[in-house]
Amino acid sequence: MRTTLVLLLLCQAAFAQINPSQITIARDEYGVPHIFAKTDPEVAYGLAWASCEDLFPTMQEMLYAGKGFAGRYQGKDGAGRDYLTHLLGIRKLVDEKYETDISEDFKRYLEGYCAGVNAWVEKNKKTEKYVKKAFPIEPKDIVASYVFSLSVISGAHKPVQKIRGGKLDGESVPMGSNAFAMNSKFTADGNTYLAVNPHMPFDGPFSFYEAHLNSEEGLNILGGLFPGGVCIFLGSNENLGWSHTWNGLDLVDTYRLQMHPKKKDTYKFDGEWLKLEKRNVWLKVKVGGLTIPVKQKAWWSVYGPTLKSKGGKYYSIRCAAFQDIRVAEQWYRMNRSKNFTEFNEALDMHALARFNIIYADRFDTIHYIDYGMIPDRDISWDWDKVVPGNTSLTLWDKLIPVDSLPQYTNPECGYVFNANNAPFNATCDQYNLSEAMYHRHMGFRTHDNNRSVQFQNLVSEVSQVDWDKFKAIKWDQQLPTNHVFVQSMQNGYKLDPNKYPEIADAVRVLNTWDFGMTASNMQAAFCYATAQKVLKRVGKRSEAVEQGLFVSDEMWVEAITQTRKEFLQHFGKLELPYGDVQTFQRGEKVVGMGGIPDVLAACASEWDAKKGKMEAQGGDTYIQLTRFSKEGLPHIESLMAGGNSDRPESPHYNDQMDMLAGHKTKPMTLNKEEVLKTAKKVYHPQ
Repeated sequence: MRTTLVLLLLCQAAFAQINPSQITIARDEYGVPHIFAKTDPEVAYGLAWASCEDLFPTMQEMLYAGKGFAGRYQGKDGAGRDYLTHLLGIRKLVDEKYETDISEDFKRYLEGYCAGVNAWVEKNKKTEKYVKKAFPIEPKDIVASYVFSLSVISGAHKPVQKIRGGKLDGESVPMGSNAFAMNSKFTADGNTYLAVNPHMPFDGPFSFYEAHLNSEEGLNILGGLFPGGVCIFLGSNENLGWSHTWNGLDLVDTYRLQMHPKKKDTYKFDGEWLKLEKRNVWLKVKVGGLTIPVKQKAWWSVYGPTLKSKGGKYYSIRCAAFQDIRVAEQWYRMNRSKNFTEFNEALDMHALARFNIIYADRFDTIHYIDYGMIPDRDISWDWDKVVPGNTSLTLWDKLIPVDSLPQYTNPECGYVFNANNAPFNATCDQYNLSEAMYHRHMGFRTHDNNRSVQFQNLVSEVSQVDWDKFKAIKWDQQLPTNHVFVQSMQNGYKLDPNKYPEIADAVRVLNTWDFGMTASNMQAAFCYATAQKVLKRVGKRSEAVEQGLFVSDEMWVEAITQTRKEFLQHFGKLELPYGDVQTFQRGEKVVGMGGIPDVLAACASEWDAKKGKMEAQGGDTYIQLTRFSKEGLPHIESLMAGGNSDRPESPHYNDQMDMLAGHKTKPMTLNKEEVLKTAKKVYHPQ
């Protein structure tokens, strides 16, 4: 009771410093909130308010993670997240470091955000479903939720799953992404171009939300963020912009402890016997209408969180993501950066666990870095395996410095890119870094994929790129025939129909396919459904896409035969527009979609033989295309996959779907006067 009262008083104090009447939320035609205020904390308040209006049911998943309350809300599925939060010691870490590691101005920013959430919940508590004990929230809850999310994104949950032999229920992880930047050496008009193009789930805690933040203290940025995010994750401000893509860094290590043969919870380290710190974890789990307390055990060694396997062995895990609490502040510093120097100062915080970063600015600078919190490990050990947990030789305590990570600034050919491929193919060939410069235990990807090869194909066709060509590259949906994936599957697409008279019509469909994945392609649906069967049979789909695979003629014939049967059953024919089969639905609205996960304009779905369709689950979640000129504000176009609200009753739940299907974007602006002039709704949070 006393704790709740203290939190309420703190929130009221923060609220007292903020006057909601001085915060303006302007909603544009597509419901995107443009938030204007005098100070950054007031903008944070407005962002929190607008986010709750549009996303509160989804936001709660982020907010509950910071408190360890997911089990109270989501039952057994959420309890897995709560256990991980307690096991990693996230809340303890935040409590210990918050006052010293978080700057005073960012504390005020977080207080403003929390005040906005709490005020909205108080106003709407009679109509919204929520866990009452989770509110009011405080800044430490936000910081903890970021640490939790980045720990999962770093892969900290994976060894936990293996050791316990279970599954972290409800896990949702990023799918991929594209990003590329071009400067005056490659653009026809001499401006700098940036493509922001994350490929994520269309719904859930890792989907995107679009917002514009503008304060009189110098903040003016438009971009995407996850539900519950306190600032922009990727986007553009007046001077610069950046995007993220998923990288393959090895960020987590697992240690097997040497336990004492007789003394309980005692392990050997550097010749001495040490006692494990034992932690009893109490989870509150919703079961029906009741909340049941469930006791779980966890331990802590000098390496970090420790678990006991079913076989009685003890393992510790170590990851930098749950050793640092400043990731939200790093993104905030990136938001406020005015030039490349300030942006790099933000990167030097080295609190963002992973992601490639593609950068561009109005000063004609482009940059790419394969960024992350990579441990500075002793390379004499094989870190791909479980390493001994009895020696300080395996206990790393430093990270590979930021300036030692693969990176490019203004290569002579005028472009940088990443499509979840190796950082050693990030620009034109003669300026690419050598893989031999980096030890394999750093975990950098070493292969290309269909998207990275196709991007290079498209830029190699021209000496310069104009704005229309730039956008055409982003929307491309062609599989490259010069990549190992397509080449390795050629035997299936070149089968002789005369050898297989019973399926000759289906074989001819594969013969005539041009490897295009547009919504209008007549062969793509059948060929892709067949390929999915083959990929499932061989397994390791991601490796197959990057490195190719061998599939026997017999396996191809089996897959073709089955797919033929299914298509005739559902459609009465084998050839029909791909967009008639692959669809994206939100509410009652349905649009046909082109794309697969590994084309530049991506879409992810699985052929459902029972339903006779492919239901899109993710892909081009948020798109921002920015053209920076040396003078004036940047030209910005953007798109949200479905709409900018997670609420089915909202008109902005699915109002951008037609644009997504038609490969169109909407004009956006950082100009306050223009926003207010054209806004469909202007109000103050109250």
